[in-house]
Amino acid sequence: MNTINIGYRGLGSLALIALCVIMSFSSCSKKIQTPDDIKYLDEFHIVNFVDQEKQLKDNQLKLYVDYSTCNMLGQNSRFFQEIAASLVTKATEYYSIKGDVIEQEDMGINGGVYTLLRNITEVNYAELAKAAELMSKGDCESVLITDGEYYTPSIAKGHDNDPYLAESFKNWILRGYDVHIISEPYTEPSNGKQYNKKRFYILFTDDRMPNNIYERILRTVKLTNYPDVDEFHLSASHPKMKGNGENTSVQNNILESKAKGFGVFEIEDWDGCDWKTIEEEIVNAVDEKSGSPLKNGATIIEMGVDKNSFGCYRITGIKLNVYDINQIYSEFYQAKEDKQRVGRKEYDLESMNLENFMLIDAQEFEKHSKIDIHFNQDWFDPSVLTGTPYNYLKLDVAISDVKSIFDQHEERFEFESISQDGEKNVSVASSIKQCLADDKVLEKMKGQVIYTIYVKSESK
Repeated sequence: MNTINIGYRGLGSLALIALCVIMSFSSCSKKIQTPDDIKYLDEFHIVNFVDQEKQLKDNQLKLYVDYSTCNMLGQNSRFFQEIAASLVTKATEYYSIKGDVIEQEDMGINGGVYTLLRNITEVNYAELAKAAELMSKGDCESVLITDGEYYTPSIAKGHDNDPYLAESFKNWILRGYDVHIISEPYTEPSNGKQYNKKRFYILFTDDRMPNNIYERILRTVKLTNYPDVDEFHLSASHPKMKGNGENTSVQNNILESKAKGFGVFEIEDWDGCDWKTIEEEIVNAVDEKSGSPLKNGATIIEMGVDKNSFGCYRITGIKLNVYDINQIYSEFYQAKEDKQRVGRKEYDLESMNLENFMLIDAQEFEKHSKIDIHFNQDWFDPSVLTGTPYNYLKLDVAISDVKSIFDQHEERFEFESISQDGEKNVSVASSIKQCLADDKVLEKMKGQVIYTIYVKSESK
């Protein structure tokens, strides 16, 4: 075989210049000098990557009550009475919905929530859409008790197919909060007939709040005692992790990792485990029984996620982004050391992306809801890391796909129409469906970072 040896003389002048530039850059490039410790890493994350959602006011609850037959009949329902017990002690404001008038009742003069609920007199229709809008714009928890029948004087046969609650549901969950809709079946007489209807308890809350109204109801009402009652959860943020302790993951023992969890993120210090050991014992690990090489080696980090924690959507896809944050953490660290004021910065993380450096085992996620993180054997090269004497990595576990699960619940939120005999009132069900189909809701979930892991490692 003849070989062709092209020396520098065989290269064109432009190619030669390019080669020289590359060689010069390679020989002269320097590592980024990084801090020796992680003492500001938690603050770095909170300042730059935690959404500053406005917290709901604590110990405040607005109760909106539809003055219709459903709530008059509620006095005969054990379920209604058990839920009312939670509302009596929690509600700080009480609003009656009588026609198009939504009026705050004086709880002191009128005997409080308990007495008000027991003295409901029926009004022909209720301005439910306006009540829900007020709730969605509020700064505290609120509850609406209604039969879901939305009538206005201009619409003779009601809004049986009108998703009149969709916009309010959407606006609330896009603010980062939760909606719980509890559906209780009951029968209502009208014009000599009995109709199968639903009494809805619609909770606008935030599941992260301690002692929130949903949590209080679950403490006083055992839902398993009411098999006909259905409950649906709407959320587009803060899915729940399954982890070790305060959401910290479990790390491979070889790393001798010191880890600390902060609820939605954690910091791991691999100080003491060099990259040679990592490559030999983790990246190139073998099956203990067969001795065969493991595809992508041993697991580095493992934890789990509740795929159904959005309630309305099931998490069906997950991805991992790994970023080299040596430069930006070093700058933040130095600013703190210099007593400078630090504020949120919009970093171009994609320019720091170490594509293919690590990956998530897709099969383990699909079968067991596990997030097992591995090094990518085909692309493993720690020389791409830029820090010295330590490297700092940011691992973002993000959602790549979701699937609506409302189809299997939809019928439980429909009921017989009184205004259109023989038809179904699907207004509440269609409100949920329209909310879930909204592009902004899907956009908030897809790509959402659900957990972050910071890693401090050796330089070599």
